[in-house]
Amino acid sequence: MTIAYPFKPNLGDDDVDRLTSVFAGEPGFNLAFASTGWFGNQVLFLRPDDPSPLTRLAYLVSLEYPQWPLYGDSFDTYVPHLTIGHDQPVDTLKTVEAEVCQKLPITQPVTEVQYWSGPPMSSGAPGWHMVQAFNLAPLSR
Repeated sequence: MTIAYPFKPNLGDDDVDRLTSVFAGEPGFNLAFASTGWFGNQVLFLRPDDPSPLTRLAYLVSLEYPQWPLYGDSFDTYVPHLTIGHDQPVDTLKTVEAEVCQKLPITQPVTEVQYWSGPPMSSGAPGWHMVQAFNLAPLSR
């Protein structure tokens, strides 16, 4: 799940301290997906049942780093989602959607936020890697 993209390309010690503090103050949570959604007919995604913990994390990062607006300020609202497929023929995506829906619901505990770095997503180049993990507060029950 993407919290902020694009984001600062290199984290300094001050950034690590800031983000550690932000995320340590937020409780972990269980993330559940029971349905799919679409952006137009180009992007198929899983829709979180309760997007509020993700929205809160994105909001906190945007407060801490206003110079890095979510999705480059390209969209009016932040929509938490997990992309399943994009830029493929609609029939292919619909087939994938039918298969995925047979496996729902999916539930996953979220206990950390990871910072990943790599080439611009639009380049399609490989090379994304996890740089830093930030723990959330203990999982809320």
